Formats: sequence, C-alpha cells, structure tokens
Amino acid sequence: MHSSVMGGSTAERFMNCAGAADLCATAPNTSSAAAAEGTMLHEVMEAVYSGVPLPESLSDEHLALLKWCIERVDAAVDGATAELEVVGMFPGIAGAFGTADVVVKKADKVVIIDYK
Repeated sequence: MHSSVMGGSTAERFMNCAGAADLCATAPNTSSAAAAEGTMLHEVMEAVYSGVPLPESLSDEHLALLKWCIERVDAAVDGATAELEVVGMFPGIAGAFGTADVVVKKADKVVIIDYK
C-alpha cells in the first residue's frame, strides 16, 4: 500500500523542497523490470510471514535473496512481538502515509524493517 501524496521513501524530498510534490505529479507513472521484481519479492516475503512456503518457481538468485532477508528478519524478531504492514501517518499532510513491512516491539526498543 502506497500513498499517492507522500510516503516514507519520498518524505524527506517533499518536505525539504516545496515544489517537489507538484513537479513529481506531472511525471508519467511508469514502472520497470526492477520495480516488478522488487514488488514480487516483497509479496513473497509477506506470504512467508503469513505462513505460506517459498514458491518453488523462484530462481536461485531470488531464493538466496529471500533466505538472506528471512534470516535477518527472524534475528530481529527473536521471540519478540512483531506486526506486519504497519501504517504510519504524516501528521498535518492530508492523505500522506507510509508503511513499515515489519515492526518489532522489544522491551527496550522498536525495530522497523522495510524490505528494499
């Protein structure tokens, strides 16, 4: 889920440059093979943490990337409470929000994980 106004990946730019949001709104909404691959891997990570096993149709490279990511998320969680797809609002900016893929709540800290 992504905000059409502003999200975590664009917040710094939009907040520090008054014209950035208006200029970006005029650009065509395009995608790329890399973006499609990233979306697919992100969806697989969501599925894994929802109890679905890794698909067998993934390439060895994708499997290696996913296993690397899963190991790091598991290490960060380490028995703590974790929530998936947590939405955070940008106060004072209507319609602006960002999502964290995993938020881990520990006794002494909060760990925010965003797959990239």
